[in-house]
Amino acid sequence: MEKWFSGINFVLGLWLIVAPFWLGATSALLWSGVVTGIVVAVLSAYNYYEESTKGSASSWSAWIVSLFGLWAIVSPFVYSSTSAMLWSDVIAGIIVAVLAAYNGYDATDSASAAQPSTPN
Repeated sequence: MEKWFSGINFVLGLWLIVAPFWLGATSALLWSGVVTGIVVAVLSAYNYYEESTKGSASSWSAWIVSLFGLWAIVSPFVYSSTSAMLWSDVIAGIIVAVLAAYNGYDATDSASAAQPSTPN
């Protein structure tokens, strides 16, 4: 199931790239959306690949995607966005942050469970 979380985040990353052009955004918010979308899409695609081949996402990339999801939530307020752009970024950011955080948690939990415990 977590593999699909990365797939959803990939699609939302593409949306974050396209939305500033479609909905109209200030120059700063446009570039913020494009860079955020590229990072989210690339790292989510990487996590999808990792989950498909190794069965678990990369924890570091999932946490980075989650941070960029949080940035997508905050950035419209920082750059004084229009209402359509604001809601687009906030909703996409919430979904990206939550799904990526779950992937990060799951990957970290899987990695710690895979390590053998040493007796004292």
